[in-house]
Amino acid sequence: MASAAAAAAVVAVCAVVLVLSSPAAATYCTDYCTSQCTSTCNNQVDTNCGGIKPSVMQQCMRSCPGTYYMCYTSCSNAADNSYNSCKSYVFQHCYDPCNSGCNSNCTNP
Repeated sequence: MASAAAAAAVVAVCAVVLVLSSPAAATYCTDYCTSQCTSTCNNQVDTNCGGIKPSVMQQCMRSCPGTYYMCYTSCSNAADNSYNSCKSYVFQHCYDPCNSGCNSNCTNP
């Protein structure tokens, strides 16, 4: 009888600990995965998009028929737009799968 009561008490304590720790685990995992995936995906952006601005700028300046100032302004905008498009595409396609995978495998340390 005493062992049954002790077992019930252990189960009750475990249930309380589990309920209390779940939000902490969720918060930990959300913060951890956000941090890890942001860092990973920013590295992917650097790797995949880092050379776009100088490349677009150089090609644009070579082919621009206007004045230097007009071309520089126009080409700078084109380079920025190309980089931002690449950054958005690469980050989005990296972040969502990274975050899903991280959260599904994350446990509170």
